[in-house]
Amino acid sequence: MKKLWLIGIVVMAFACNSQSDNTATSDTAMPKKTGESPTRCYAYLTDRDTVRLQLALDGKSASGDLSYRLYEKDSNTGTIQGRMQGDTLIADYTFASEGTESVREIRFLKHDDILVEGIGDMEELNGKMVYKTPATIRYMGGLVLRKVDCDK
Repeated sequence: MKKLWLIGIVVMAFACNSQSDNTATSDTAMPKKTGESPTRCYAYLTDRDTVRLQLALDGKSASGDLSYRLYEKDSNTGTIQGRMQGDTLIADYTFASEGTESVREIRFLKHDDILVEGIGDMEELNGKMVYKTPATIRYMGGLVLRKVDCDK
């Protein structure tokens, strides 16, 4: 009798797991809610520094607005245009600083709800600042932008 009871529990547990697996599959196939924004916002905020990124992803394409206000440095505001390559955002940042428009390559490593800015030696190439050797870009020590509410 105990064996039959144990077998019944195992069968029920297996049936529940199978049913939940099917539910999960059908949930992932459901379309996104209408009105859901593909825009995500990230920020680095301290008492003296503010970096804000409003990022819109469409497939692998990325665009948005980025601003840097770092203590004792020139602030700049502009737009980004680029792509996601795996877990890395690679984009051109077109910005104005002290009345001059410039373009600089930026890279952010995405992990869960954070973006970490890449650090590396840069050089000017065709009027744009680019990383000299992309393979040597470091993310340790880069600014860490955390996901924030876009309305704030």
